[in-house]
Amino acid sequence: MKNNLLTENTNFRRLFGAGVCSNFADGLMLVALPWLATLVTSDPLLISLVFASNRLSWVLLFISAGLFADLFYRWLLGGRMGILEWEVVREGEGVDLGGGASSKKKKETSMVTL
Repeated sequence: MKNNLLTENTNFRRLFGAGVCSNFADGLMLVALPWLATLVTSDPLLISLVFASNRLSWVLLFISAGLFADLFYRWLLGGRMGILEWEVVREGEGVDLGGGASSKKKKETSMVTL
């Protein structure tokens, strides 16, 4: 008998469930945005622009992100993202690693905006 990953492997079942939920939510968004646009206007051009703008951001961001990732070495990008992540965590927690202000004061004054 063949092994069925969906029934026997808990991690695969969780991953599969997350994929199903993500695709379902994507489908809801695909239907809901143009539908809500019909409540605001009856112009077909504006409704189609709402639909196109929903997908256009994905196309522009992912193509440019792929090109950017291919231009540089992956280990270099990974290292820089690790440094950026460390900086965000350090600033968010108010940890004083620079020897400047005290941790308590830095925690009160530091603010990370994304």
